[in-house]
Amino acid sequence: MSLPISSVQYGVSKLASTVGVFLAPWLTLLAAGFWIIKVRHALPLGVIPIALILAVLPLIGFCLISGAALIGETEGWYTGAVAAVNSSYWFVWYTLMMRFPDLNRNWLSVTAVWSPNVLTILAGELTLVALILGVTLFIQSRKRDFV
Repeated sequence: MSLPISSVQYGVSKLASTVGVFLAPWLTLLAAGFWIIKVRHALPLGVIPIALILAVLPLIGFCLISGAALIGETEGWYTGAVAAVNSSYWFVWYTLMMRFPDLNRNWLSVTAVWSPNVLTILAGELTLVALILGVTLFIQSRKRDFV
């Protein structure tokens, strides 16, 4: 950190490197899962939309934890984010299944059914990821002492 940098540059580089390090194994696991479903025929293709919805949940959790770690001044924020994220997966899954019962009906389908509910959930998840990262960068950019 010998060069003078702004808080925005610091936040972007820190968040981009952190998210990049997460995305490499996450995308690898996602591709391997789809390969098992599509090529090995281990599961019916109807599982793909649900699997994608479930795969994005850890991405959301990771973004929340990373945002708390970058913004928080103490380890308490990071620890609280980890506890909240890790204990909320069951609740999100339960809420999705109760609120959108058609997600359960298409699991055993021979083809992947991309219903409006599936697309809405995926769009909401990806929007939430972008919102979390954007808010994190905004808050980090407002700090005067950012290192």
